[in-house]
Amino acid sequence: MSELAGRGAVGWGTSGQPPRLHKRFSLTSFAEAVDFLAEVRKVADAANHHPDVCIEGYNKVDVYLITHDEGCITEKDVALALEIEKIYARFAARR
Repeated sequence: MSELAGRGAVGWGTSGQPPRLHKRFSLTSFAEAVDFLAEVRKVADAANHHPDVCIEGYNKVDVYLITHDEGCITEKDVALALEIEKIYARFAARR
């Protein structure tokens, strides 16, 4: 999605019907994937806007964002995606 890429969040696309923002994050281990989601939970709780998430395999985290009340992607989803990117950057910097 070019709007996100232009704001420093590369790799987000849309999937599903209705369309949702989606990105798969690769972590180094199951423990790191769970820790990543714990950090995502904090910003999601603070925003009162919660993603759908899935750990695939042991270290891949799929994040899906849609504003359920609106039934579409909104600025809330874009803002949360940007916050999730910041979290992922911190995890990547540790490697």
